Amino acid sequence: MAIRLFCEAYRYQLFGSRFQWIIVGYYEPEWWLNNPGPCNTSEVLTALNGTLQTR
Repeated sequence: MAIRLFCEAYRYQLFGSRFQWIIVGYYEPEWWLNNPGPCNTSEVLTALNGTLQTR
């Protein structure tokens, strides 16, 4: 689910210094590499830059 959200965040340019995304919970290491959506890994990583993840 998160991968789709960050793909959409990239597509709508909802990332960067004006945004702070918080991921609550735990995902497996390198979960962003399992990319079933229309965005490639580079685009998802761009949207993920600066996120805060909690456990």
